[in-house]
Amino acid sequence: MIHIQKDFDPPPEKLRSPGCKNLIERTLFSRKKQNASYNFYRNKNVVKRLKKIFHYKCAYCEVLTNGGFHVDHYRPISSVKNLSKEHHKGYYWLSCEWSNLIFSCNACNQYKSNQFPVENEFFRVIEPGDQKEWRADSITFTREKALLIHPQIDKPEKHFVFLPDGNIKAITEKGEQTNIICQLFREDLIFRRHKAIQEIIDRINEEISLFITQDHNEMELNAGLRSVFSSLFSKMSPEKEFSRLHWFFGMKFDAFISYYITNEKRQRLIKKAFHKYIRKASNTK
Repeated sequence: MIHIQKDFDPPPEKLRSPGCKNLIERTLFSRKKQNASYNFYRNKNVVKRLKKIFHYKCAYCEVLTNGGFHVDHYRPISSVKNLSKEHHKGYYWLSCEWSNLIFSCNACNQYKSNQFPVENEFFRVIEPGDQKEWRADSITFTREKALLIHPQIDKPEKHFVFLPDGNIKAITEKGEQTNIICQLFREDLIFRRHKAIQEIIDRINEEISLFITQDHNEMELNAGLRSVFSSLFSKMSPEKEFSRLHWFFGMKFDAFISYYITNEKRQRLIKKAFHKYIRKASNTK
């Protein structure tokens, strides 16, 4: 999960259309979601804009799109899990609210479903109120203290750390709840994240082996490792799959290397080359 820059105003044209405004009026009158709302929030131009904003990745797990993606409602528009329908009918008035729309993969969307825990139920919003307060970053919604990370508001790195084995560890209650809600520790994700790390480790090991067997000299070793490090940093770009994982790899490079490579001589060679690469990159900025 990464932080996403998304302008909440203005929303896509379809969500500002007379038809959408009429739908919202009907929704407020009936006090329940309208099935026709998907014609607006799932409009092809709305989806296209969402995909681009979220770099064609799931907002929660960072898996690149390969079909089977959803427009997810951050705050569920149907009844909230663990709350009675009499108490809360869901955030039905937010079905077409631009700041409430998230690009999500099938799995995260299904696991998340209509879960939406908040820190203090006393401040949970149960009625639409003023439409000016419908934005996700409004004072009204901020008071709820949602326990699900909003990728357009929160900084995920303040709530999670990635481990060398591909697992994800929450460091706050909000991170823990998000981890559980979206099942970010599911086996297929751990496997894919571990594989992404292993590919870089394998390239590093290959360069070290060529040097130790004297097939490459020190200059060739450094050039080869620079290429690997450059590849690692390119994978931190927001459009890349698991970019936050690669960011943690770079930030905690020594710990990741120590986890995968037990030979101390190799460790020293790799860490020395990496920190030299970092210093040089910093000096050229």
